[in-house]
Parts: sequence; structure tokens; C-alpha cells
Amino acid sequence: LCRDSLLFALGLAILAQSRPYEGVLFALPPTLLLGVWLLRKRGIPAQIKWRKTVLPLGAAIVALVLATAYYDWRVTGHPGMMPYILHQQTYGTPQPLFWQPPIQDAPGVHGFRDIADVFRWQLAAHRKGFSWSLEAERLKSFWHFYLQPLLSVPLLLLPLVLRRRYLWVLLLSVVALLAGNAMYPFFFPHYAAPLCGLIILFVVYGMRYLRALTFRARQGGTLVFRLLLALIGVS
Repeated sequence: LCRDSLLFALGLAILAQSRPYEGVLFALPPTLLLGVWLLRKRGIPAQIKWRKTVLPLGAAIVALVLATAYYDWRVTGHPGMMPYILHQQTYGTPQPLFWQPPIQDAPGVHGFRDIADVFRWQLAAHRKGFSWSLEAERLKSFWHFYLQPLLSVPLLLLPLVLRRRYLWVLLLSVVALLAGNAMYPFFFPHYAAPLCGLIILFVVYGMRYLRALTFRARQGGTLVFRLLLALIGVS
């Protein structure tokens, strides 16, 4: 338990320092599941839960918060102000989420033409707001970068994969991240970087089920599996 708690905290730290917004969305379902487990799991003494789960996880998170506050203080002069917030106040970018009022002007916008162009581009995108056509383009970009046709084939067996109930929590992480990003004016594939390992996990699970498929008592899935692996390698 202690090792798993520290690994979980390390994962949270990596997400917090690389993609904070998407990291929070991604980590929310497993964190809630952990909370439910701590409250409802019977058969494990409360002192063991505290000593091997809550304390190491809490200590790691406190260390993360303190280290982040120190970093912010050294960069922005204030422990509670993240660098991108200072950039936002100075240059007006990045624009906030759709449900927040857009930044109409900022002192650093008018010094250089390229900064002004980026500001106007982001402001126009924020004013357009959410649309399903825009979301379709985002999902297409996501699919093209992370999957494409070959890696999509194993995901056709996702209903079989999801018979493992614990994977539903990870699927909720996918939904939470993509839904949360839909509230922001822009999407680039690296915004969904927290999902990369999870996508690989689902693809590998799907390929395991694909390899086990039979047709008229013959293991036709093995041939498809090998062919798919060869095509992925060539690709």
C-alpha cells in the first residue's frame, strides 16, 4: 500500500508540473475512487489505511505543494501565482475557459506585432464559444495523433475489455479530460498527453482479446493479431 501510494503521488506530481489543468481532470476519477475505498473498504484496519495510504500520499502532496509554491515564488515573486497566470495578466494569453469572461486587453499586447496577433487570434476563438463542429475537429485531431486506423482496431473490443470493472474508472478519466478540454478555446494533441499511457493500456488489452478470438473453433484472431502487429511496425 505504501509503495502504491507513493507511486500514485509521483504520478500526480508529474501531471501537476506538466499539464496541470488536464492532470486534475485525469486524476479526479481515480482519486475519488481512492477516497471511496478508504471510507468503505472493510477488513483493513483504519491505522493501516492511515499509515500506508493516507500519510505517505498526504506527505508527498504536501511536498509537491511546497515545492510548487517555492518555484512560483522564484519565478513570479509570489508563491500563489503560477507563471502562466502572470503571463496571462501581462500578455492576455492564454484566454480563460469558455464560461469565464474573455480578457479584452493586457499591457504587454501592444509592444510587438506577433504578440498582438496571437492575442487577437485567441480572443476571436474565445468569442466563438463552444460548437459541436469544433469539438468534432478536436476529436479528429486527437484520433489522428494517438490512434489512426491501425490502433483503433483493438478498441473495437473495448466492450470486452471493460468487463474488468476497475478499467471503468480509467475510462472516466478519458471522458473527464476530453470534456474539460472542450471548455477551452483551443486543442492541440499534447494537451491530452496524460491519456497517452492509458490509450496504450486499452490498445494492449484490446489486442489480447483480439488474439483470443475464434471463428468456427479456429483461432482466426491470432492471424489478425500478427498481421496487425506487422502493419503497426511498418506504419
